[in-house]
Amino acid sequence: MPLEDYIKTLTRFGFTENQAKVYLTIVQLGLAPVGSISRILGVRREEVYRILPKLEQMGLVEKILSTPIKLKAIPLEDAFSILVRQRQDEVNRQLSDLASRAKEFLRYFKTSYDGSLQENDEAQFSLISGKPALMSRINAIIGKTKSEIDVIDSIVNLSRFLFNYAESFQEAIKKGVKIKIITEIPDDKHTLQRNIEKQVTAGNLLELRYSDKIISRYIIADNIEALFSTSMEAEDPPILWTNNNSLIALLRKDFTNLWGNSSF
Repeated sequence: MPLEDYIKTLTRFGFTENQAKVYLTIVQLGLAPVGSISRILGVRREEVYRILPKLEQMGLVEKILSTPIKLKAIPLEDAFSILVRQRQDEVNRQLSDLASRAKEFLRYFKTSYDGSLQENDEAQFSLISGKPALMSRINAIIGKTKSEIDVIDSIVNLSRFLFNYAESFQEAIKKGVKIKIITEIPDDKHTLQRNIEKQVTAGNLLELRYSDKIISRYIIADNIEALFSTSMEAEDPPILWTNNNSLIALLRKDFTNLWGNSSF
């Protein structure tokens, strides 16, 4: 690996380019006076002395008391352990600060506006694209469901769907939420059932049925909101969310008809 790549790697851990050069030179020399480091790098001694306190503060370089004073780098394995831990601590501090700011923002916003900017409660539609946004929305929907979740999905996507949201489904089931699922008729029903039971232990709160007439994929939660896919084939197609009563009623009618004509 060229020296430039080593330097680039260290800059990702918070080094400046010159700090990385000085540190790597000390590593290569093993034990070195400032004069040698200065000569190899082609920089003034003053610049090396300016950089050293930061490397010492990071715990990566030690001074050996001798005449002249020499510098020693800790082993690279130990150095990266320190660097990773320092970055992790920095990230944790940033996350803690963000969480605190978010909490303060919400407290201020709710106190200041008290719902005065709320829109009216007319039906809404929104198109959700991207896996992170979709997973967040589905987890939120499952989390607030109180009574029943109805799912129609292709057999290709069902196992992946249940795996992605297994934890949320388990929490919903603990609250007594019923889950009804209709999927395509598999080659081996027992294998599919076992795979589902591995992901979601539901007892009699999860009912699975099969149909050869599935032409859409959707979820209905408590008959008040729904998500449905724009494609049967695509793995992660855009998803339409709605709380429109008329559309949900149509989906409910479709699900009820399929459920009544499906097999166990």
